[in-house]
Amino acid sequence: LRLIHTGLIGMGTILVLLANIHFVSLLFNIASTPFHSSRYEILLALLLAGGLGFAGSAVAVPLQTILQEEIPENMRGKIFGVQNMVVNTAMTLPMALAGVSADFMDQWFPGHGVEIVMTLVGLCLFMGGLADIYVFKRFQMGEIK
Repeated sequence: LRLIHTGLIGMGTILVLLANIHFVSLLFNIASTPFHSSRYEILLALLLAGGLGFAGSAVAVPLQTILQEEIPENMRGKIFGVQNMVVNTAMTLPMALAGVSADFMDQWFPGHGVEIVMTLVGLCLFMGGLADIYVFKRFQMGEIK
């Protein structure tokens, strides 16, 4: 379960860094200019995107393993079929809301709507990882049953 906590915190951190890639690249002095894109900034963005995928797998793989261990063998096909349908259906609304939210934020902060929404989502993932650690520790100590 520690891998899941680490994955959530990692996903949140990387998403915040990716959303603010221009500021991160300024720290490393590899930022793009208005008429010239920096190949190093693009490489940094690709590395962060790869790290985001790796952190996502640190969450998904242990969760799938737990499900496979706990679900009886004769029910796995049904459970995983329903899980796949629910996950795909549930992803539609957040994607639509993210686009609408980015457009909405763009009215107050022109040109920065996507950055703001990505940063907020990253902070939510980060805080969710920390909250998960807190709840898990309380559960281990017997405070939560």
